[in-house]
Amino acid sequence: MPNLNTGVIDKFSHEFLFGIIDSVSKCIKPDQDKSYNSSSSLISALQDAFGKVEGCVVYSLHGDKQFGKFEFLYDLLVCEKGFSIESPVKKNNIDIIGVPMLALEAEFSSNSRDVVNDLVKLFVSAAYLKILIVSIPRNVQRYNQFLLNASKNCKGNFYVIYMEHPRYWKDGLTVKFFMWFREDYKMIHLSY
Repeated sequence: MPNLNTGVIDKFSHEFLFGIIDSVSKCIKPDQDKSYNSSSSLISALQDAFGKVEGCVVYSLHGDKQFGKFEFLYDLLVCEKGFSIESPVKKNNIDIIGVPMLALEAEFSSNSRDVVNDLVKLFVSAAYLKILIVSIPRNVQRYNQFLLNASKNCKGNFYVIYMEHPRYWKDGLTVKFFMWFREDYKMIHLSY
């Protein structure tokens, strides 16, 4: 099985992630349905962006365009390309998922329990990078402390991206966002 030293993971720096989110925020199309599928266009745009990274396979609700796979546990999961093994029953190949590099959950609900439920999903991920996208709260510092306390058992590099709620997304306008990175259980502000 491939490991994280293959060089693919090196592409996922702070600057790279910020650039992906920035470019995605400029091409988000507002959804007609602002309820359950409010983050659909965001996930679709992220899938397209991460899908361009050489050596990666992207799983999401919208399906991987190359392998025809759909959502695999997370709103978005970026893995190194895996491998195929021959079935012991039939003489066909079965695709095996590669090393997970990035797991992403987007939750725009104002209900803190919904946010924590998605955060807990990230806890169990073996992905090197874990990203939680939430709506910009009224009190960012207080919400940061809440997420910091809630994420103490989360291993790996953990990012929080605050974005405007989809109800404020307008066609042709850049979605406002900023990103925080947890390191040594402190939230480090990356950009505004």
